Amino acid sequence: MERKALLCIFFLLLPLALVSADIPVLNSISDLRNIEFGHRFPRHGLMLLHFVSGGLYVDNNDVLIPTFLPERGDWGFHYFNNYEELFPPLQDQNRQGYYAVGNINTPTAYPLYPYVTRSYYFTPGNLERNMDSYGTYDSNQYLNHGLQVKLLSKDGSNVFITGPRYDDADGKVPVGIEGNDASLQLYTKDGYACAQLFISKTFTDWQTDFNYSWVAFYSNHKDASNSYYTYEYAVRFTKQDDTNIKYDIYSYVSSLSIQPGAQARFFLTKTYDSILAETTPWER
Repeated sequence: MERKALLCIFFLLLPLALVSADIPVLNSISDLRNIEFGHRFPRHGLMLLHFVSGGLYVDNNDVLIPTFLPERGDWGFHYFNNYEELFPPLQDQNRQGYYAVGNINTPTAYPLYPYVTRSYYFTPGNLERNMDSYGTYDSNQYLNHGLQVKLLSKDGSNVFITGPRYDDADGKVPVGIEGNDASLQLYTKDGYACAQLFISKTFTDWQTDFNYSWVAFYSNHKDASNSYYTYEYAVRFTKQDDTNIKYDIYSYVSSLSIQPGAQARFFLTKTYDSILAETTPWER
């Protein structure tokens, strides 16, 4: 009987990397010692990787061939339906399949060797004892609108997982400037905190009304109003391309590095007690 081709999902083998950055590749056991994955107790990913890799061999075409049958349920492998399309559609549904392994909290994991599961059983009550499919990777890419991470094969020919596009406004809508047909939004460009003013086209006297108004940037939203990192007057913001029908958009790029807790505040006058708008603290 013809052996089915295999595409296995371990949910733990490869770290996420930016497409345009240098992609880390694991070529040896020593490489595993230099990454965060699997080292923090009670993680079992490295043990699972070692266990499964012992049942694989590489043929003359550099294709991984299993000595076990995941479709039979060996070692707790089970079919992964890919309903959410996390992975590319299979070219041949009859000869290919996605399979997952590693959930120790199920009877199907009983065949796994004790050295794989021991940290799970040694730490009852630990909420992370059955987890291993996440980590971090520092890149040299700036946080900009549309940034995206992808999980790729070693040669880059296959895309296994595509992450969401990055929103440079942290998923936050502009906040209204009290008493005016205008609003303020915090966003980021090239890793710096920036602000946008949305001014209604019917608000024709805004430069007069906002002549002494200014936007202050704070590294922490809990900071007092006079503890701003930097600021700029509203009338000095740069007008953007006129693509919005109802609003003119003006922006300013500050010198503050974007960070969790950052905030922008709109002051009507030179005093600190006339705050007309505060952005939601930055989260990511």
